[in-house]
Amino acid sequence: MIQIRTFTHRLAVSVLTLFTLASAACDKNEDSEPELELSLQGMAGQYAGTFNFIPTSFSSGNLNENSRLEIGLAVSFEVTPDGVLHFPNFPIEPLVEAILGEEASEEVLAQIGTISYDANLVRISSDGTLLSASLTTPVLRINIGTEAVITIESPKPLTFSKQGMLQFSLKAVKYWTDNTEASTRNDEWRFTAQKQ
Repeated sequence: MIQIRTFTHRLAVSVLTLFTLASAACDKNEDSEPELELSLQGMAGQYAGTFNFIPTSFSSGNLNENSRLEIGLAVSFEVTPDGVLHFPNFPIEPLVEAILGEEASEEVLAQIGTISYDANLVRISSDGTLLSASLTTPVLRINIGTEAVITIESPKPLTFSKQGMLQFSLKAVKYWTDNTEASTRNDEWRFTAQKQ
């Protein structure tokens, strides 16, 4: 009789344990986000995240009064189904401040208003865990009473994960206006955003 009770008790504990584990596994599967397709169609959509801005003076080690490292600033943009990385409001403020200084930049930024910027995704490929793409980056033109032109490059490939995380960098490498000669820059925006 004792053996039957022990067997029944062990069987009940085992069934209860299996039920608990199965229930936990189902809950975990219901809570987890489905993985996204590593393709342009999987990447297309709205993004929100942050960027860090590293001014020329930080990368060159030549700190000056315009040197201000900006960390964790909010940004939003979209990737279109035809492969365009579109910023309806490109974060130009830290670059203008790095070039002109904080005081002079206030008036210029008020003149500029909202700047949109588009870069094209090219050479899209996937290794099964990440999608990567190069960006073609046109010059950025800003009207500040005279036209300011900024040459933008993408120093490394953009990456997109199955979890919807998008990371890329843009770098301002040259700046000039109608009234000034070109100056070499090395200002970098580093973006990390999540698909919405």
